[in-house]
Amino acid sequence: MKNCKKRYTKWIRCLVFACMFFVIAGYWGKVLRHTSMDICIDQVETFQSMPRDTFEVVALGSSHIWKDLDTSEMYRSYGIGAYNFGAYWQHLNTTELFLDQVLATQKPKVVIIETYKVNELLEDVDMDGEMYYTRGIRNSTQKISYLNRCFGTDVYRYISYMMPIFCWQKNWESVGEAGFRLNTNTQNLYETMGYNATPYTKENITPVELQSMDVMEQYDLSEDAIATLDHMVDMCRDNNVEVVFLMTPHGGEWNYDLAMKEYAKANDCAYYNLYEHVDEIGLDGETDYADGGHMNDNGARKVAIWLGKVLKEHYNLTDFRDMNETIWKQYVDGK
Repeated sequence: MKNCKKRYTKWIRCLVFACMFFVIAGYWGKVLRHTSMDICIDQVETFQSMPRDTFEVVALGSSHIWKDLDTSEMYRSYGIGAYNFGAYWQHLNTTELFLDQVLATQKPKVVIIETYKVNELLEDVDMDGEMYYTRGIRNSTQKISYLNRCFGTDVYRYISYMMPIFCWQKNWESVGEAGFRLNTNTQNLYETMGYNATPYTKENITPVELQSMDVMEQYDLSEDAIATLDHMVDMCRDNNVEVVFLMTPHGGEWNYDLAMKEYAKANDCAYYNLYEHVDEIGLDGETDYADGGHMNDNGARKVAIWLGKVLKEHYNLTDFRDMNETIWKQYVDGK
């Protein structure tokens, strides 16, 4: 009886120690994080907090959609119920994972897939910022497939994903006050419907030369990229969702225009390369960019107005301005 009690006490102590270890490790994993990722974590959490079956249009992709498409302006101008579910850095298979999250909680009529990294997939990589913010995405078969593709059979990578203290330990020397502070952008993301706005101020204007597509070298898509696109299109078709591929202009080149034109045509999808519509949109390289790759508010509003008109003409979208008690009335109107 005495030995049994000792063993019981030992197991209790081990359990308490394990719990304390995981709590402390989790806390220090957050302290050591790159705080620039906080807004991406907030983006995932904000989208997940939205009412189910709310959005008729959802935009996905890297910062080139996240900062270039003002979804709140699409509502103000046309009443379109859209959410910008972009995030920093997204490679194609991360966008695929985000799409899985969308279709699990929403019933959009249209999904916009931005194509800046259309030929780039995360494969055989260590934990990084992009991987970190996917921790908030729901667990699913798609997520397991995503992690297997990224981490392979490296157990340490999975451990660092579940307990980031191990992957962020190199940040010890640079950890500062910001690491202990909870940075939240949730309210801003509600008001913009996910769009990551850069205010149109003197400090956020960087002149950009927008090149002609004629001078940009064109490449083929890889077999892996095509297979991933095929899966994304199939996911949408299985849920009666129309696919719109989109490329927004920036100061660099876009090398997959011809490949995307061919892919979209072969798969009966819409594709808009906005390099070809700069004049129609009214984009001005002298005023509409915050940096060489991303627009400020002025440019993002122009894109929203142009694209919103296109979507209204081609898809049967509801005008949510005519409805009461909507999330747009709650968060966007009057902002």
